[in-house]
Amino acid sequence: KDHTNAKLKVEFSTTLDIEANYWIVRLDKDYKYSVVSSPNYKFLWILYREPHMPETLFQAIYQDLQKDGFPV
Repeated sequence: KDHTNAKLKVEFSTTLDIEANYWIVRLDKDYKYSVVSSPNYKFLWILYREPHMPETLFQAIYQDLQKDGFPV
């Protein structure tokens, strides 16, 4: 079994009875944003702590993900 704190399992068992595995593929050193994906990288989310992310930060994250081969 892979032992890392970069992977998590999310379950909505009390409301929707669904579960899924997610991987944290990017994490800001100050925890202002994270990038989470499904294990097969088919789904990818950029999460930000504030309601609006600066466009320059979004573009930097997006380009970094592209550089590493993520399907964005």
